[in-house]
Amino acid sequence: MSKMKVGDKVMWSGSWGGNPPEEVTLTGIQVNESNGSKEGGRVEEVDWESVTERNIIVDLDNGHWAWAFQVKSL
Repeated sequence: MSKMKVGDKVMWSGSWGGNPPEEVTLTGIQVNESNGSKEGGRVEEVDWESVTERNIIVDLDNGHWAWAFQVKSL
């Protein structure tokens, strides 16, 4: 099972997934208490299988943040 980790490069689609993907680096990962919640705990890594919908928020090196559904593994 592969892991998404702080420091990984991923493809991110801004505008809630509507923009063309661009390569960015993860600077933070938060696992939310529930899907769609903005409250949760910070982690250094998470299984890619669990990166779905709005269960995870990631911080990006371009100054943006994103829901899980907006990022894809390279």
